[in-house]
Amino acid sequence: MIPGIPRSGGARARHVSAGGSQKINSNLKRKSPWYQSILNPAQGAGIKIPDDVAIQTGTIQCVLEENFVTAGADGIGGIRIFCLHPNEVVPSANGDGVNWQAMDTALSSLVSVTWQEGSGFATNPVLAEFARDVRVVSAAIYCESEASLATSSGEMILGYTPYDYALNGVPYSDYRNQYGSSIMPLNACKPMKVVWTPVSVDEQTYTSFYSPRAINVGPTEGEAPKWEMFVVVAGTPAGTAFRVRMVVNYEFIPYLNAIDIVSANPSPCDATEVDLTESWIAETQVTVPTSTKEMSSNPGAGIQASLPQDGGETGYGMFVDLLKELAPYALEGVAMLL
Repeated sequence: MIPGIPRSGGARARHVSAGGSQKINSNLKRKSPWYQSILNPAQGAGIKIPDDVAIQTGTIQCVLEENFVTAGADGIGGIRIFCLHPNEVVPSANGDGVNWQAMDTALSSLVSVTWQEGSGFATNPVLAEFARDVRVVSAAIYCESEASLATSSGEMILGYTPYDYALNGVPYSDYRNQYGSSIMPLNACKPMKVVWTPVSVDEQTYTSFYSPRAINVGPTEGEAPKWEMFVVVAGTPAGTAFRVRMVVNYEFIPYLNAIDIVSANPSPCDATEVDLTESWIAETQVTVPTSTKEMSSNPGAGIQASLPQDGGETGYGMFVDLLKELAPYALEGVAMLL
């Protein structure tokens, strides 16, 4: 931290007044690049987690467009991410580690869900070559039914399991009733998304960097951490197609200076934004309906273009933004005392 720069204490959701608190939080949320990236990772390329130690890091965005098709008498299908971090776990379906898998619809039923062999993200080999350590900034699974109105029946369920994932053989009802799951009737014709949120459990914390060359997925040191994000459907006609977009934004410590992969801007150092984002996320729905516009927009750095992480006009980041929002209420309080 640069000497002389003021730093606020622990920040939390503001509770000024019934109307003022909501207005202040709404304004601050729009000014937080990291929070906006968590809500819409597809536009979050280039965003970094604000840190107490502003180490030089690079960023990379992984986007995977997939379709899964339901089949069988139960009309059941699905797709999931079970490890967000890059790794070199073998064997895998494409030889690039393991991150996601589709449901084996030939073997799955409402009483027993079975997943196919895991596949890796295309960014795994790149990060293994150029990154010393990696962490997740934001991630999401977006899903939209491509069925016609006449055949839109059944339900779509999205959910998540921090630092864990379900094994083969669990019933479909486990996904349906899992804490944090959201159910969308397919006849509503609404796309859905489930987003990653910053969570720390035991020795695993969202601010930690993990090696992209891990050869196992698990909870111990040196392994790529588990993290499940899933979408499953049931009760749909056989052959119904669903469009799925998986997005993960990574921040990484470079391994070599082989190429210019470090952002020209310094890594953000903004404790106020971190504290506020953590409090906002605690009150934010993780699995929510989304829009066709959001599903159709091409991935990119839309958030960074409008909210660059350069500390703002003063260089003091969200601390100054918070003061600006609170200033009218502080002046009002002074006026009442005079």
